[in-house]
Amino acid sequence: MNGMDIGALDRSSADSAFRVASLSPRCRDVLDGLLAGQSNKVIARNLGISPRTVDVHRARLMQKLGARHVADAIRIAFEAILAGQLERAGTPELLLRLAESCPRRRANRPGGRVRR
Repeated sequence: MNGMDIGALDRSSADSAFRVASLSPRCRDVLDGLLAGQSNKVIARNLGISPRTVDVHRARLMQKLGARHVADAIRIAFEAILAGQLERAGTPELLLRLAESCPRRRANRPGGRVRR
């Protein structure tokens, strides 16, 4: 990675941390459930609220995060976590080590088809 990539990751992580910090405590609870891979029903049962209320909080957090899909929301949350680790380390080397240790996605699907 060159210096421009480091800066882009740093800005993206800081932006993600700001977005996650802007969530209400209940939206944050719902996001934590999504990060744990729980369904809306399980999140509702754990929080003691109805599944419909989870739907409302989920829609609100998606809007506040600027996410179109749950996968986007999870990515933003992980970037926020990385930003917190970066602040504690005080250096972008930790972020680089984490980024380099993550496996790369394969662009080609089995059979030579590219998914778009």
